[in-house]
Amino acid sequence: MPHGIYVMQAMIFFVKCDEREMLRGFTAEADQLELLSRSKTVVVPKVWAVGSDRDYSFLVMDYLSPRPLDAHNAFILGQQLARLHQWSDQPQFGLDFDNALSTTPQPNTWQRRWSTFFAEQRIGWQLELAAEKGITFGNIDAIVEHVQQRLASHQPQPSLLHGDLWSAKLRAWP
Repeated sequence: MPHGIYVMQAMIFFVKCDEREMLRGFTAEADQLELLSRSKTVVVPKVWAVGSDRDYSFLVMDYLSPRPLDAHNAFILGQQLARLHQWSDQPQFGLDFDNALSTTPQPNTWQRRWSTFFAEQRIGWQLELAAEKGITFGNIDAIVEHVQQRLASHQPQPSLLHGDLWSAKLRAWP
């Protein structure tokens, strides 16, 4: 079932539809949009509904009209993202829920130190996914430990990031 744009009573919605198994991903996306909205730093669509029926899952949100990513809009987008990265109500590094980059699961267990979060849940996790496909880069635990040690002196302020930012999502900003 394809994604689509629907007009109802002078309101325009963007509806994402997929197999029922994608409900968890749509729920995480809705939660992420709510977090981004709460920051009041970037423009995000309002989520109206997320759910499923017997066969399909769906996410209903406002439709944001595409805009060209010209120099002016790119500058404004850069300012918005900078404000997002400075805004923080995050107590630690992570989230209350796991999410995904496209269809790839991404763990977000809370960590006090950025080096631990990044080494274990970004680098280590990707190495584990690669190993499941037969692609190995050596001892994962040793690599994670090395990354953690190399990054230990860098302790940024926890902040919210837009982790799945790709070109199609840029069309609606700023």
